[in-house]
Amino acid sequence: MAKVSVVIPVYNKEKYVKEAIQSVLNQTYKNIEILVLNDASTDKSKEIILEIIEKHPEIIFIDEKENIGVCAARNKLIDMAKGEYILPFDADDIIDKTYVEKFAKALDENPEYSVVYCDVKRFQAENKYKYYNMNYEDIIYTNFVISSSMFRKTDFYQAGCYKEWLNDIGCEDWELWISFTKKGFKFYKINEVLYFYRVLGSEPCMTQIFKKNIRLIRYLIFKHHTSLYLQSRKFIDIISDEDFFRFSKFKQNYKKYKRLFNIFLSISVVEFIVCITMLVSRIGGGGG
Repeated sequence: MAKVSVVIPVYNKEKYVKEAIQSVLNQTYKNIEILVLNDASTDKSKEIILEIIEKHPEIIFIDEKENIGVCAARNKLIDMAKGEYILPFDADDIIDKTYVEKFAKALDENPEYSVVYCDVKRFQAENKYKYYNMNYEDIIYTNFVISSSMFRKTDFYQAGCYKEWLNDIGCEDWELWISFTKKGFKFYKINEVLYFYRVLGSEPCMTQIFKKNIRLIRYLIFKHHTSLYLQSRKFIDIISDEDFFRFSKFKQNYKKYKRLFNIFLSISVVEFIVCITMLVSRIGGGGG
């Protein structure tokens, strides 16, 4: 059996971290390596983790004195991991006891696939199923894949790891899946609800973060994956929808134009000409 490394960054999750780690310890698949990083939590997360480790000394524990952020934390844990397959896991969620077994089997039996994911059930504040169906063309617009999907470690490095420029604003998993598709890597879905996503308050915590930072996130995603947008049939819709592409308000939106200019600085001359041509065509046709 291929070893699976479960990597768990923890930051102020004292209410949930014990239940999360226990769901990993309860797995039917036993060839698992568990790595936990306390990212300078200010609550009792560290104490709770240490209590668990007293009973399970096989757990690898890293204690950061200063907060390094989720992307850096995951990258650090994955660098230390010995497993062929990696499962990033959030410290406030739960996985079914057969999760790792079924995911590892899927990768073992389907070497052409790089990532395995499943359906999700939200719990606590609401009781709804959320289904994800991967769409390789639309992944640059919407994330279809849960953050705690299992992937091959070698492919993770080819995709460039988690990008630390998303450390404080979220959606690092979305960018990673885009990077996987950019490399031509394939995704395999298990059509079962095996992941339980905790809802804190009226909506998921990460959804709140995404709403707060949505424009900046989309700008950064576009900036680093411009070629994918240029190949997309929906690119003209993004020009219409995104505020920083509304040239009709250029004088009133200098900062947004400056962001766009920075995007063009990072891409090739050919791409620049293509973008400008499309934008001029759009404006000339009455768009704005």
